[in-house]
Amino acid sequence: MVQARQAFSDQVVPYAVGSTADFLTCVDRLKLSGESSSVLACEAMCQFAGEYTGNVVLASRFDVRVYALALKAEAETVRPETPPEPEPEPAKATGHLTFRGVAMEPTTKTITLTGTHTSEEYVFESGLPFISGPPGVVSVPAYQSVEVDLVVQVQRAGTARGAVYFHPTSVERDQETDPDHLDPSTLWYTCDVLVEPAAALDDIELETRTGQAVVSSVDVSNPLNQAVEIEVILEGIDVLGDRMLLLGPGESFSYEVIFSPLAPGVSDGRLVFTSPQLGDHQYNLHLVSTEPEEEVLAPVSASVGASSTATYTIENPLNEDMDFEVILTNSVAFSCSPSRIAVPAFSTETLSVVYQPTSVGQEETTGVRLEGVPSRFRGPPRILKLLSLTGVGSRPAPLEETLITCQPGSAVTKALTFKNPFLYPVTVGIELLAEPGPLRLGRAQTNARKLRTLAACETMQVSLVFEPASMVTVSGQCRVTATLLRDGRASADAETEDEGVVWTYPIRAVAELVKSGLPEVVRSLTHAIRVVTLDLSLAGLNKALMADVVAATKGAGAAPALVTKSTMDSRPSPSAAEPQSLLVSLDLDLGPETQAVKQCVSLKRVQATLPLSVEHEAAVAQGLSVALMPSGPIEQEGILSASETLSVPISFEPRRPVSVFGSLLVERSPAGGRWRFPIRLEAGLPKPEGVVVVEAASPGSVGTARVVAQNRSDGYSQYRAYFMAESGFQFGVDPCEGILNPRSSRPTELTVSFAPKSFSGLSSGRLVVETRDDLWIWEVRGRFASYKPPRVRAKVDAVMPRQTVRALAGVGGGGKGKKAPNYLQLNALNATRSKSQRAREREREERR
Repeated sequence: MVQARQAFSDQVVPYAVGSTADFLTCVDRLKLSGESSSVLACEAMCQFAGEYTGNVVLASRFDVRVYALALKAEAETVRPETPPEPEPEPAKATGHLTFRGVAMEPTTKTITLTGTHTSEEYVFESGLPFISGPPGVVSVPAYQSVEVDLVVQVQRAGTARGAVYFHPTSVERDQETDPDHLDPSTLWYTCDVLVEPAAALDDIELETRTGQAVVSSVDVSNPLNQAVEIEVILEGIDVLGDRMLLLGPGESFSYEVIFSPLAPGVSDGRLVFTSPQLGDHQYNLHLVSTEPEEEVLAPVSASVGASSTATYTIENPLNEDMDFEVILTNSVAFSCSPSRIAVPAFSTETLSVVYQPTSVGQEETTGVRLEGVPSRFRGPPRILKLLSLTGVGSRPAPLEETLITCQPGSAVTKALTFKNPFLYPVTVGIELLAEPGPLRLGRAQTNARKLRTLAACETMQVSLVFEPASMVTVSGQCRVTATLLRDGRASADAETEDEGVVWTYPIRAVAELVKSGLPEVVRSLTHAIRVVTLDLSLAGLNKALMADVVAATKGAGAAPALVTKSTMDSRPSPSAAEPQSLLVSLDLDLGPETQAVKQCVSLKRVQATLPLSVEHEAAVAQGLSVALMPSGPIEQEGILSASETLSVPISFEPRRPVSVFGSLLVERSPAGGRWRFPIRLEAGLPKPEGVVVVEAASPGSVGTARVVAQNRSDGYSQYRAYFMAESGFQFGVDPCEGILNPRSSRPTELTVSFAPKSFSGLSSGRLVVETRDDLWIWEVRGRFASYKPPRVRAKVDAVMPRQTVRALAGVGGGGKGKKAPNYLQLNALNATRSKSQRAREREREERR
């Protein structure tokens, strides 16, 4: 401790404090005044014993003070640790006893007690409640032995460990025996009790078919005069029953055991009623399950060459995942994919069996075997089901139309796949029913009379060639006739049910011109109407019309090489040729989520009023008209310009954001040919339905507002409500999912919440409510409740507080009988002193 005092001036002087020794640590600064002293505390830390010296230095702008310190460090005295007192060793057991028995039956074990040099009397005590010993006192003479019987009777099977004691009566003891603090004269034995289950009271045999259930009853009674809780242990595959019983005093109950097997087999189990009061009562179960009965599914039918599907619901009643393997007895006419179906616990899955007939008019049957095994490991089936399915084949029905498109002046080949569905070889004849022209059979099928032999279930390709020279449409049929082959030749018996079976493939070949380049784009906002007029250039239309006029003229008996104005009089009347029209339709590439787009696009009436040139007046005479599909046909008389341009207005009113590619098809009817124009429909996000303002009182509070959503469809719609990703985290909506009422019913209300955590952060968001066909957006803004500060009149108070006045007067500070220093006055005086006065005061202090 160093005491420092500043005596040459009555003002406060700051000092910087330091030391010249590494082992000394002091404060950095110290303030001293002329009328007081301060104590400077220094801390010393020495690594070794010995004497140390050092200096403490105080420096100010007026003087420097040095204080010398001397320190003596002594070595620390280490006291040896006192070892703990050893704990007394516990008394060793006299011996060890092992009891083996059966539950509910008493077991006796004899032990020998040997006396010491004096006679002693012992009292028996058991540490286990089910071990009993001799009553009263057991006398053991000196140097003699006495045999004692111990009886064990346990109500339940299991194991236990404890001890039995023989306490001498001459030694006083506590009521509770502590094995670690026994008297040396006490005889005690450690015990292990091993109890096996009691023999079964009866054998119960349960037998039933797989998929059915059988019930057996067991009578249970409570002979005690108190309520008893009985636990039921059921062991066995597919055995069901209650797991707990509560019987009142003297009450009886008929317990039911249910055996409902899911797979055939033979197994054993057991039924045990156990309770601490009544013990264990066991019954052996012998479980037998036979093959299940076949479940007959509804019959199916299909035409030869087509298919039909039958479905069945697979149920998994177990609490573990199962894999069902499907085995078909007739895998030729029936098939199933996949052959293994995974069914989660307590769930269902659908099995689909496809029937493809291999005969006409004959029933074909297959058995379906479903074997369910646990997904975690492979073992014997845990679930087995047998199904039966019958199918009947009929003569082939007309197949779906096959469309072939090709540009004029080119050729394209289309292959039709034909499979012999019968289980025997057949001869196949191919015939094309169409007008001679651009559509013909391929080179391999040019000779229709030539027959080809197909083995059972063999496949062949029928090739069609379409080579249009102009804009035409050709319709026809391709017939494939299969005849039973007997003795190496085709049978002539046409009345046989499986002979002379004919498959008809409708064919439609269209000469098509596809516009190259980027598609036409129609953009609109959701819930907004956009009408766009597209100018479609129908290249080659005028040439095709002129060709039709020439063909009509040749058909009437004349054969002009060129239709000109000089030959107009020799042409047939307009009514001699069939009027033609242009059919405009929209073909969209729609997926499952964009099916509603088809209802949002409509084609309006087409206007074609530009005049034709002189050489095309023949086409006008034929009565060209324009119609719209599929909303029509709406016919309108019009004139097509020589530039072959058709204006098509399209109205697009989307109900939700979407981007769909498609084509505008302009087809000439009935002469044929069509033009394809790529198009893309895009719908952006809709404009907000409105602005919702939510107010919160303060950070940590929650404000709510109501939003009303009106459905635009006539039925109920499932909706989902959420905030966009760029919205603030303070916003929420409830409920997030639900059902929107129909348009004619009451609107659905949603609650929007605003829960700010602080005054900062994003306080706006966008709420989205969407259904399968519609989407709405609301702009949500969060704000705090407005605050109006109170209006207070200002006033001037010129009276200083009493304490301030007393301090300025120098009264009441610094201690009893002393005046407190007036630092304001001292600072003012120091500021008015000249440099010479301050220099003389500094010299006076140095001389002191």
